[in-house]
Amino acid sequence: MKRFMLFAVVAVMMTFVARGAFAQYSGPVYATAETFAEIVSGVTIMNAPNSSLNFGVIYQPTAGSVQATVNPENGLTNGTAKWADRMRAHPAEFKIIGPGGYSVRVNLPRDSYVLDGPGGATMMVYDFKSYPNSPSPDVGAQVFLDATGEGTIKVGATLEVNNAQAIGQYYNPDALRIQINF
Repeated sequence: MKRFMLFAVVAVMMTFVARGAFAQYSGPVYATAETFAEIVSGVTIMNAPNSSLNFGVIYQPTAGSVQATVNPENGLTNGTAKWADRMRAHPAEFKIIGPGGYSVRVNLPRDSYVLDGPGGATMMVYDFKSYPNSPSPDVGAQVFLDATGEGTIKVGATLEVNNAQAIGQYYNPDALRIQINF
């Protein structure tokens, strides 16, 4: 009797298994996934207070052009120029404000720009670098916004000082323009 019961149970189970194995396709089979979107506040960027790009005080060259470079990471200067006061040199610093925990890409200027000085004299600013670093002008530097939604990027460059450059102050109020990419 026990064998018969065991045989009956196994036979019933085999029937259910076989029925599933030989079931006919009866139409399309679907799967679903949830879909989400999140809207966050906009991102703003501003020049940090008292943080314009400053090349410091440089002696007038007497034999050919010289270059003065401000490193964006630490503000150190280098190049062939001779400084009267390196302590005034520092990179421009921009504060970025947006949703905490996100990141943005910041593009630097591709082209050089001109500083205007006394009597129509000019100097060229070029070769912009950032901290954090930008892998290329097309990609831009990635700036991470902390939990409070703040991030910082510093920008340095090279200044071309010509032979017998006119003595005085050189300035361009809005030439250093950076762009946020989302």
